[in-house]
Amino acid sequence: MTFIPATKKVHVQAVIWTRVSSEEQRSGHSIDTQITNGRKYCEERNLYVIDTIEAVESSNKEVRHKFLAMIEFVQKQKDTINLVIQSVDRLHRDPQSYATILGLKDKGKLIIHCTRDGAVYDKYNNDIVYQMQQMMANLETKTLGSRVITGFARKAEEGTILGEVAVGYLSQKHRNKEIHKDPIVSIDWDKAVHIQRIFELYATGNYSCEQIARTVGEEGFVTREGNKPTKNSIDYILKNKFYIGYYETIYGIATHPYETFVSEDLFNKCQEVRYQRRKTKAKGTTVQEVKDNDVFIYNGFIKCHHCKSSYSSERKTKNKNKWTYLRTTKPKDKCPHCKNTNEQIVTHQIVDILKRISISQDTLDILQDELKDKIKARSDVRQKQIEQLENQLSDIKEQRESNLRRLMSKDPATSITINIYNNMEHILDEDGKKININ
Repeated sequence: MTFIPATKKVHVQAVIWTRVSSEEQRSGHSIDTQITNGRKYCEERNLYVIDTIEAVESSNKEVRHKFLAMIEFVQKQKDTINLVIQSVDRLHRDPQSYATILGLKDKGKLIIHCTRDGAVYDKYNNDIVYQMQQMMANLETKTLGSRVITGFARKAEEGTILGEVAVGYLSQKHRNKEIHKDPIVSIDWDKAVHIQRIFELYATGNYSCEQIARTVGEEGFVTREGNKPTKNSIDYILKNKFYIGYYETIYGIATHPYETFVSEDLFNKCQEVRYQRRKTKAKGTTVQEVKDNDVFIYNGFIKCHHCKSSYSSERKTKNKNKWTYLRTTKPKDKCPHCKNTNEQIVTHQIVDILKRISISQDTLDILQDELKDKIKARSDVRQKQIEQLENQLSDIKEQRESNLRRLMSKDPATSITINIYNNMEHILDEDGKKININ
């Protein structure tokens, strides 16, 4: 964050916050528009801009570096900071960020200004409206997420790769992205020959993943990142169905149309070897019963706010008294904020946050009315869209009937040949595929 020092003492200081979710959006005009509107807003209200922040990060990202830097900057200031944003959803959508901003607002460290509707939120007023704006932003995120998931699921059904291809393949974007949005996938034979050898060695049953990693590593095989293979990377390759025409997504198993270089028989043989090895390793293993008082409620849930290092629970006993401590899984010197903490302290903090973000009945009533209006507005828009699509389908149907009449017509002035008819039908078929009424 770049700090612009004031040339003279100014009582009312402001920071303009702008945000887009990706670099692609940054290349548009959204950031510039947010900055322009923010500066105009500050000029009209005699707010002195000490910093302008351009954040390119998703509001749902696990670590929001720009957001955290802005929070740290505000906390260090002696005077109240006027945070100028376009709208609440540009600042935060998730409950954690909302709670952070709400804490600074309630302490008088922050006053939030929205340029879109001119709303001002400080520690004295508009708590209900601000909570409602946060909930609407969160609701919009879930709605958008649902649309994205539906789109991804459809792409998966069509065989479009939604992530990285397997090692041994190359994925390149097409030069003309407007026409060819999906990547071009081809076999990387420099790595593919090593992949084939990995499957062949493992299928014999005489080599472990660690031995294969060492063997192919000495033969020159490296991972996509350029590192030497490990037993874990070899195991991942052996169970990756991409090599036989399938790939796993969060929506299930999908097929891909790309060329394969590992036979299904060889792949299945390797799976049999893997199963037999796991079965042998599992012999003699017993599952220990976990007692109720040994269950750690925060295992897998607590992370450092700064470095995102996970915390594990540890039980201490002294004079028949028991305490549970949360200890970081990273060395202390890597992050100065990672500290061992008593589990009760974390519990009190969580309870405090939950109490502060509780929703009053007044808020629920206002939110209910707002949701009704918003749902009705969206329903009206959706109905209009459906009517337009139905009209387009009706036009296509009429055009088909007209083309058929012209094909059957004996009048030379209006009749068409079978080739022209087929071409026109093909065009109508393509137009019809683009129309999707759910």
